Amino acid sequence: MSKCDIRIEVARVNYKMGDTVKGVVYVDVDKECRCDGLVISKFWATHGRGNRNSGGGENLELFKGVWNAGLYSYPFEFTLEDGPLTYRGNYINIDWYLKARADIPWAFDPSDSKEFIIERGERKVIDEPQVSLSESGPAEIKSKAKLSPYIMIIFPMLFAVLGLYFLFVQYDLIFGIVFTSAGTVISYRMIQSTLAEKKLGEVKYELDKDTLSPGDNISCLVSFTTRENVHINAIDVTLSGREVVVSGSGTNESTYTYHFHVDTIPVPKTGKIVKGTLVHENVVFELPEDAAASFNSSSNDIIWQVGISIDIPKWPDWSETLALTVVA
Repeated sequence: MSKCDIRIEVARVNYKMGDTVKGVVYVDVDKECRCDGLVISKFWATHGRGNRNSGGGENLELFKGVWNAGLYSYPFEFTLEDGPLTYRGNYINIDWYLKARADIPWAFDPSDSKEFIIERGERKVIDEPQVSLSESGPAEIKSKAKLSPYIMIIFPMLFAVLGLYFLFVQYDLIFGIVFTSAGTVISYRMIQSTLAEKKLGEVKYELDKDTLSPGDNISCLVSFTTRENVHINAIDVTLSGREVVVSGSGTNESTYTYHFHVDTIPVPKTGKIVKGTLVHENVVFELPEDAAASFNSSSNDIIWQVGISIDIPKWPDWSETLALTVVA
């Protein structure tokens, strides 16, 4: 049986988005050997606390045929057009790899792999319509289309009813408590903001953009006219970035969250507010220059969002979140 050794050589391991990875695959064969395909692949893979994910695969077939004894070289190149960037986080790590493999019939397939790093390149200019956040009043803010929460709670309420069935008909304490509690809590959360608007009036909110680059500013406008006299403890607008990972599956599935960025700006309009008062506030955040790019896979996510919360004592609070995309 012939001996076949493979190795990958690249000029460097650090690249920026948009660069081209160039290298050579060397094959050293000690006697005649048939190869059904020498393929080099470029791909990313995650590792950390969550389940492993991979993607971005691109393959090049470099050779197919018969090797005689000797040393062979096969140049290759890949253009780094798409992310994700290399990332080192708390729960998530994202790495890029090159892997060369020779398909040798009736023998062990020799292979070699090499890790490389993709960093952020030139700062991207986001070409998208920007929303002008008016300071004049709430009439200038687009209302968010919402499905009535009273319709949405039908499904979680079915869980609660099913829980009562388990409790009082099947006498199953565990399932009864779980289903009843889950259904009740989810139902309350779905109508919580609607109940808050009985006092606050319709709360309108808008971001000037939802796709941005590190270092960009983002504005969030919050506006409402109170329907009743109301006391407000706090109005907070928060820009946050977090890692969310899933480990295991089925009954052994667990979700872990780590916030790597939290920036909360309180709105000064609090305390006792009389009926008919306009609250109209614009909050501006600056995204960090080293902000992690948004990332989504089946078990590993990097998520950015703006959250708005209005704390009303002895009454349901109002809250909403708006998703952001940070580009690589």
